[in-house]
Amino acid sequence: MVEMVARTLKKMIHQSMAEQILGQAKRINDLHMRGEQNEAELHYLRHLDKEKEIQKLLTDFMNLVFGAGEESMEFWDSVIIRKTFAYYCA
Repeated sequence: MVEMVARTLKKMIHQSMAEQILGQAKRINDLHMRGEQNEAELHYLRHLDKEKEIQKLLTDFMNLVFGAGEESMEFWDSVIIRKTFAYYCA
């Protein structure tokens, strides 16, 4: 059971990171298409924003997983356990 939960958490992290990176890339591309940033600024933003956003995403995710508050309990009950059963028991 522990390994199933760990694999579910890994899938959730990968999915969240992919969504985050794609969303950030779309925002930067939109700036570029409107001509609001030059190429050097866009390159800097791509790398800086990706790192900061992923770091925040992972910190928030780990806080939910390992936290002891009501929000963490609800996350376990309504998200992690349900997804684990959906992946492995369906």
